[in-house]
Amino acid sequence: MKNLEKNGYAVSTDLKRMMEKSQQQHRDLLAAVGDNNWSSKEKEQFKMLSTELAAIGDNNWPSKEKEQFKMLSTELGRSNELQRETLFCQTLLARLRFPFMHERHERISKAHQETFQWIYDDLTAADSQWTNFLGWMKNSTDGENIYWITGKAGSGKSTLMKFLWNDRRTVQHLSAWAGDRPLVTAGFFFWISGADMQMSGMGLLQTLLAQLLNDRPGLLSKLFRERWESFNYLQGGLENWTWHELKQAFEILVSDRSKTYFFLIDGLDEFLGDPEELIDFIINTAKSPNVKICTASRPWLVFEEAFNDRPSLMLQNLTRPDIKRYVSAKFHENKRYLRLVEQDLEYTTQLVDNVVEKSAGVFLWVYLVVKSLFQGITNSDRNSDLQKRLDSLPSDLEALFDRLLNSLDPGYFREACQMFQIVSVAQEPLDLLTFSFADGADSAVVPVALSADIKPIEDRAMFARLDDERRRLNTRCKGLIEASVTGTQPGRVEYLHRSAKDFLESKRVWEKIIHGGGRSFNPNRCLCAAFLYRLKVSYIGKASDLWDGISWVMEYSLQAEQATSTPEVAILDELHHTATVLIKGTGAAFSQWTLLSHEDSQQEMMPTWAAKDPCDYPLHSFLEVAVLFNHTTYVKSNLKRNTTPWSRGEYDRLLWLASRSRNQPACTRGKAALMETKVPNPDMIRLLLAEGPDSNWFLDRTLNASESSLAPQVQSLLQSGSRNSKKKALRFRFRSLLGRSK
Repeated sequence: MKNLEKNGYAVSTDLKRMMEKSQQQHRDLLAAVGDNNWSSKEKEQFKMLSTELAAIGDNNWPSKEKEQFKMLSTELGRSNELQRETLFCQTLLARLRFPFMHERHERISKAHQETFQWIYDDLTAADSQWTNFLGWMKNSTDGENIYWITGKAGSGKSTLMKFLWNDRRTVQHLSAWAGDRPLVTAGFFFWISGADMQMSGMGLLQTLLAQLLNDRPGLLSKLFRERWESFNYLQGGLENWTWHELKQAFEILVSDRSKTYFFLIDGLDEFLGDPEELIDFIINTAKSPNVKICTASRPWLVFEEAFNDRPSLMLQNLTRPDIKRYVSAKFHENKRYLRLVEQDLEYTTQLVDNVVEKSAGVFLWVYLVVKSLFQGITNSDRNSDLQKRLDSLPSDLEALFDRLLNSLDPGYFREACQMFQIVSVAQEPLDLLTFSFADGADSAVVPVALSADIKPIEDRAMFARLDDERRRLNTRCKGLIEASVTGTQPGRVEYLHRSAKDFLESKRVWEKIIHGGGRSFNPNRCLCAAFLYRLKVSYIGKASDLWDGISWVMEYSLQAEQATSTPEVAILDELHHTATVLIKGTGAAFSQWTLLSHEDSQQEMMPTWAAKDPCDYPLHSFLEVAVLFNHTTYVKSNLKRNTTPWSRGEYDRLLWLASRSRNQPACTRGKAALMETKVPNPDMIRLLLAEGPDSNWFLDRTLNASESSLAPQVQSLLQSGSRNSKKKALRFRFRSLLGRSK
């Protein structure tokens, strides 16, 4: 490729020099013509130039020049195609990535100093507690390409997997197995509390492929040849990914025996799908002798049956020394504990041993118990008091969660239950700022969002708000949900652990949380208001952020309406106002928004909401946005409140948008209510036909449309007959949705 680029550069440089020389000759000769004062040399030059121009016009070149031009044309063509292919590969690589792709890995707790070092020890044959991981990495044994790390909930499986992924010794030891062949690594961490892509098979494949191809993007045009041809000749090839094509591309990559591959896949029990399908994918991939896979999960029966006969370890049986190091180190960081050590070394040492013994190898239990003991130390508890506190805590993790929940301050219990509900219904983890806008009873949160000014929040006010909200979480929820810290970023509010989520959302506990939060509390309404508030104070001018904010407000308004049967008219009206203000404020530089004319005879200009949505449909009003997102109840409310008669263009655009067969906008992906609505939506069509004027103009547009863009029931009417008969049939079909014909 470098040679081609070098040759292309040399050819283009020569061509540029030839053109510059020819242009200078033209200028000199024209000057001489103007003066009519030619020298004999200039006359000869003009004669030669005329001959060359005639040869070009007659395509009568000397053979050598023809060959040079042919070579130049070929090289330029290759260079142009190479540029297009490079653009295609970089575009496809970017489309493999998705938001929060590496978030789970980043949020897993880092292993405490000096813990898990034993995983790299070279075991003796006498130690049969677990399969030698070092030997598994370095050696090649048929049928043993999979290593399974399992253990109780909270035993530290994900922390160990992150440790293995980050430690350079992993690659060093695997290189002994790889030999002279290059070693390529990729990893994925499933997360059931994250966004859909973080717990799906599509997320797994896109992440693995993005990592495998990051340094070899040129392979994308070969792995996805049909897409490349569509991109190259038809400007297509950028459709949504399918499981089949991703899996096929992955299998082709792995089949390259000139390379070796190591895959680390954590949290199989957090996969939102059929575990058997995931197991089949892992086992089939590991059949290639140039592949090793390290995976981790809870010891569910389905995973035991698949991996029990393979190299493995049971984590809680191996972490006693690690837990002792952790507890001892944490205690010795506390100055008050050091005073207790001075008073009674033997008793404090015994306290550490008692914590380790009672933990049964569960790191999460230790983390929570150490926090509780620290509270006692802060309260100046004596050694005997601390031992009583430890004895009173259940050794079972779920029982400990129950104890924490029951120990919540009664004055904070309602707020805690409302916080639990907000985290539970959120369709992806909320950043702390958005959570702070949602935190509270919906009767209080909504008015604040409606009255908030549309202006960026100042840094000082934002950091103060984040600090206050983090403190509220700590005091109300006792660590069952917490806000992560990511540098200067707000961090995300999430469950302490998968086991905490399972506990809180169990039927028995969840009924208690619903009752505790108040029967009238609607967490989706709080989130609807929160995203409106967030849009008002943090929008920075990106079209994707605006559409994302709009779609989240629409999504949670639909979810809230399902619980109350009442549309969130006030919130959506304020969304209309907010978005209009933000669009106006973007100025001419905001190229995604353009003024578009009405399609009626008056060509009236709309000063606001003239936009192209993510599906590239021209939108002229917020009502059209509501139709796009299939928000039927809001459209109905808006029509009833509208005192200005519709123009023909307004009505027909709404009906046209509602009846088109189209993909959902990209910003609706991962939003349950928006994705569930039918496209085209019969309820929306029925509503518009009931409220609107005669639709002759709309029917004419329908007849002129390509049939593929129409609903199937409309397509069937366009197969035969005259234009008038088709038009009559269409009108009858649409009106029949209402139970009447016209």
